Amino acid sequence: MSDEIKDGMRDTPEAQVKDLGNSEIEISAEIPAEKFESYRKGVLKKLGESAEVPGFRKGHIPDNVLVQKFGENTILYDMASTAIEDFYPAFVLDNTIEALGRPEITITKIAKGNPLAFKAKTAVMPTFELPDYKALAVREMKHEEVVAAEDAEVENTILEIRKNWAAAMKRKDADTESAGEGSAPILDASGKPITSAPRDEMPELNDDFVKNLGDFKDVADFRMKLKENIRAEKEAKLKEKKRMAAVNAIAEKTKLALPRVLVEGELSRMVSQFKHNLSLMGHTFEGYLAQIKKTEDEVRAGWTKDAEARAKTQIILDKIARAENITVPEDELKAEVRKIMDYYPEAPEERARAYAEGILRNEKVFEFLESLAGGEDVGRP
Repeated sequence: MSDEIKDGMRDTPEAQVKDLGNSEIEISAEIPAEKFESYRKGVLKKLGESAEVPGFRKGHIPDNVLVQKFGENTILYDMASTAIEDFYPAFVLDNTIEALGRPEITITKIAKGNPLAFKAKTAVMPTFELPDYKALAVREMKHEEVVAAEDAEVENTILEIRKNWAAAMKRKDADTESAGEGSAPILDASGKPITSAPRDEMPELNDDFVKNLGDFKDVADFRMKLKENIRAEKEAKLKEKKRMAAVNAIAEKTKLALPRVLVEGELSRMVSQFKHNLSLMGHTFEGYLAQIKKTEDEVRAGWTKDAEARAKTQIILDKIARAENITVPEDELKAEVRKIMDYYPEAPEERARAYAEGILRNEKVFEFLESLAGGEDVGRP
């Protein structure tokens, strides 16, 4: 939350709430000009800490230089983003609105020295009845399955590790040779160039090799820890499988109308995550669309069913949390927010808090359902 609200400087903006039907509302608000202008200093400070301007050190760039570099329009919209991030959660909390997901924001008036006017369209908790979710959870989670790592799985994993190591060393050798092209070769006593032997062979499985892989005493220790890791991974997959089976069983028995704004928000998150994953692999979303010969709208249409399922799952988990008075302790929430802010320092704190609270609350709902079925011990040999 920004310093303006932390210091108690917020004047509650005038706002009206309009019922749009289908569990959607629209909040129309106007933030006074003086209040809106109070965000300028923080925005300029943040921009100045990362901007590169010849002749000035980061964090010591005059405000007028920053405005000239980024433009007044950019400054205003960054101010608007911060102001709305502060206002919206506070308004929802103060008016006990059961909002779901992130709102669709539309700025309707923005100019220097003027009030900021905007609309926030958001989903609210639909009116519906949950089925007997406790019985359904017990039915799906009660099945006992023994999870263990077989010796063959351990040996196959070791084989893959050795293969990957050999391939990595081969690439490293190729890069070294490429970097050394054009330089004088090293000659042996007879005057012939010395070349390194190709590393096509897998490294021998011995104590020295496993010590290079991590904190392992010897091969026996490596095998033991690898076996435990495989078992833990299989146990985690089984746990997730049971959780999804339980929530799917509950969803099948639940009838509700999904707010479109919630589904669209889920679709946007899916597309955004997909774009991020492509970028990590050195690809672009535009290139992907060209390859599959589809538009973004067509991709979104193809993902709509998945987005609807995700939205329905989230509504159900939220409803169970409310029914069972499941909340997230403040100390846990603050710790999780700190982790997120350390990893994403540019993220708005209120958004990080909302995300962290949703993740932790969902986990506690699943833990509650597992406790009904004795889920803490399910999967253990």
